[in-house]
Amino acid sequence: MSEAEDFVWPQQYEFPPFFTIQPNEETRKHQFRGWSQLILDYCQAQRIFILEKARTDIPLFQNKNIKRQLSVDALEQILEDMSAAGKAEWIDKKKDRCFVYWNTPVEWGNIIYDWAKSNGLLNTVETFFEIMNAETQFKGMDFPMLLHCLKTLEKSQKAELIGEDGVKFF
Repeated sequence: MSEAEDFVWPQQYEFPPFFTIQPNEETRKHQFRGWSQLILDYCQAQRIFILEKARTDIPLFQNKNIKRQLSVDALEQILEDMSAAGKAEWIDKKKDRCFVYWNTPVEWGNIIYDWAKSNGLLNTVETFFEIMNAETQFKGMDFPMLLHCLKTLEKSQKAELIGEDGVKFF
């Protein structure tokens, strides 16, 4: 059984209109809140840190049981709404990919810093590879997301990026 099959889908995922942008503003707001929570929950469960707008063929956006799939345009509108709420952030100007924030970059930065501190890694240089592969809740984090989070630590003077592949924690 795949991880997507193990995921507990919310009730509205079985409701065909959930996959079509609703014309009534209040209904659409409720629908977007539902999609936002579903996206955050699914991405957290599946350890997805970056979503590609064109990938509406993943189980998150395609319910084969009811033969419904979210359109790319609908997904873009939902991600725009999530971005306005601070739950996502576009990576590129074309808005093809976005970070998904079930934890904000600052929260992730603090989680990474706490890991470094608890493992005696202060005043040492760790490679991005070592960080991304550590047995932690951020294991497998995409490089762009990791870099984004480490920059929050650099801004708060808890770390310094070293070259193109390392970070020193203070």
